[in-house]
Amino acid sequence: MIDTTANNKRIVKNTLFLYGRMLLMMLINLYTSRVILNVLGVVDYGIYNVVGGFVSMFSVLRSGLVSATQRFITFELGRDDKNALQETYSSSMHIYIMVSILIVIVAETIGIWFIENKMIIPSDRIYAAHWVYQFSLLSLIIGLICNPQNALIIAHERMSVFAYISIYEAISKLVIVYLLTIGDVDKLILYSIFMCVIQLSLRLIYGIYCKLHFEESKVIWKFNWKKIKEMYSFTGWAMFGGLSIIGRTQGINMLLNIFFGPTVNAARGVAVQVLGTLNGFVSNFQTALNPQIVKNYAQKDLESLHKLILRSAKFSFILLYILSLPLFLETEYLLVLWLKNVPEYTISFVRLMFVISMIDAISNPLVRSIEASGKIRIYQMVAGSMMLMILPLSYVVLLKGGDPTSVYWTTIIISSVTVFLRIKLASNLVKLDMIS
Repeated sequence: MIDTTANNKRIVKNTLFLYGRMLLMMLINLYTSRVILNVLGVVDYGIYNVVGGFVSMFSVLRSGLVSATQRFITFELGRDDKNALQETYSSSMHIYIMVSILIVIVAETIGIWFIENKMIIPSDRIYAAHWVYQFSLLSLIIGLICNPQNALIIAHERMSVFAYISIYEAISKLVIVYLLTIGDVDKLILYSIFMCVIQLSLRLIYGIYCKLHFEESKVIWKFNWKKIKEMYSFTGWAMFGGLSIIGRTQGINMLLNIFFGPTVNAARGVAVQVLGTLNGFVSNFQTALNPQIVKNYAQKDLESLHKLILRSAKFSFILLYILSLPLFLETEYLLVLWLKNVPEYTISFVRLMFVISMIDAISNPLVRSIEASGKIRIYQMVAGSMMLMILPLSYVVLLKGGDPTSVYWTTIIISSVTVFLRIKLASNLVKLDMIS
């Protein structure tokens, strides 16, 4: 029998830890973003965002793995099957290593060609852009291989770990800002190196914690092909959905660079910082609930599952609305107060991204419940295909003379339609009644 009271207390406790983490990181990020923009300048800041964003596009090869790892580890933990849990963890590590090798091969061939031939980067900054590219790629691989460790921490609902480690991360970013202001070398290259070093140190800390607290984190180097096949079957369809996420984020970023240059990428980078802060309030709340969504499904407690989905969607929307409304109305004043030098289109980007975030706040709990069921083929064929249309339609709109904001209007229209598709699919796959 599920102890609902204990679960609710755990959710509240974990949410508080995550909010504490988020508030600390929010204050640090708001300060460091302003300083870094001023130190690097608009062009270099735009280069860092577009090149780093291009590297993250290769994560489409692992996007489905993140969902698969989190789902399968949490599912086995919900069933309390320790042997299956260790096999799942080990199999996920094997898959991540293989995918990492593939990403490096693609990134060092096709990726290099794209940067040199397609991106709009000033000729005197190409050299620095290549350094940013290599260190961003290294950061991606480090984070990728260690992703199963994060999945274990979330599945065990040890959110306090993220809060404590964030103190170290926040202090590290403050140190970076200080070093950038006194350093007498290429600051763009130096910034990319420092960010990579932080990523490496964070991975080491998370790895040590898992080794000390979770016995299933010991990797068995004997390939369980049955488990790998089971996980990759789920991953394949989840990866299809990941394509749409990469397309509407970094794909759009690439289009903005190709059509308008790095200055517009800088505007988008600032907008992403603002929205990342706001979305943190919602994502932390949902992160605390997500393990319970999967565990309730694993234990076949559909009543508790439905309550969690509806509460997550409702409270996420209300929370984001309350936080974003004053910022939406006073965007220009707040951005000038924060940055002083605000890149063109930043204000419009921020407001349009607010709307997209409101849509996502409703959608995410529905997606997690569908992933919990493991029956994602039909979901990705329908909803994933719809979201995948954002990038090509945005390209057509820009070819027809659309301004930079037009890509976000395209995203809003398609995302709105997709919400209703997700509601219908969730009602079929997990028997969810959104009216109740």
